[in-house]
Amino acid sequence: MNSEDKQFRELFDKLKQYSSDKEKYISEIIDSVILILVNRRIRKEDNLDQVKVDNFSDYVKSMLKDLYEDYVDRSGSQNDVGTDIEYIGSGFTCIAFRVGDNVIKFGKSENAIFQTELDSIYQIPTYLRECYEAGNNVHFRVEIAPYADTNNISYEDLYTAYSGIRSLGYIWNDPKEENLGRIVGVSGCKIGGKQYLPSQQHKKGDLVVLDLEDISYVGLETSDVVLEEISMMSYNRNVYKLETRYMEEQKERKNKK
Repeated sequence: MNSEDKQFRELFDKLKQYSSDKEKYISEIIDSVILILVNRRIRKEDNLDQVKVDNFSDYVKSMLKDLYEDYVDRSGSQNDVGTDIEYIGSGFTCIAFRVGDNVIKFGKSENAIFQTELDSIYQIPTYLRECYEAGNNVHFRVEIAPYADTNNISYEDLYTAYSGIRSLGYIWNDPKEENLGRIVGVSGCKIGGKQYLPSQQHKKGDLVVLDLEDISYVGLETSDVVLEEISMMSYNRNVYKLETRYMEEQKERKNKK
């Protein structure tokens, strides 16, 4: 855990003093998220529209409340908002919270939501992904998806996901245990009276990669030499080990034919 994430975790832990008051607790969480997004990701020349920022803030407060209440209805939770809404962590572009069996992420985009061409069982499904203009070429985004548990992920799990992604012509540049999880449920969620279902077919326990920005297309016919160079230059040494194993297995399959 880096020092910045530790500070954020301490901040959100302090907010639990309001957890006996659901409205106050959710409001304090979103106000803190907006403040962090603005301070970390917005430049003066971006010219934020405060009215639009306030509208986005109000919208995600109601969204978080709906997401929480839907979880309580489905799960029979004891309605402990301080336990059922939990800060997960902060990445370069977003801040994430677990709400029961789902995750809600808030972040800043330069103008559009990141999309990938990868269509894989290892791609985490989404229930909702929206983008809101907040100023000159500045957009906030919100995304809701099933929660994926990163505990008890093994090296073999990493290889299963890595080799599956490679077989589609992609390379996973940052394979490590905390970037892979198992879906805890795909029952969907209800927000504003509307039911949202997974964007892809998954089942409980499926392995999924948490951050698709670390996956890039290399092609199905890329030479072994090029792939070896890519894997050796990677900042994550797991890539070299996993890629070497993958190429050896591919050679064995070809030799058996």
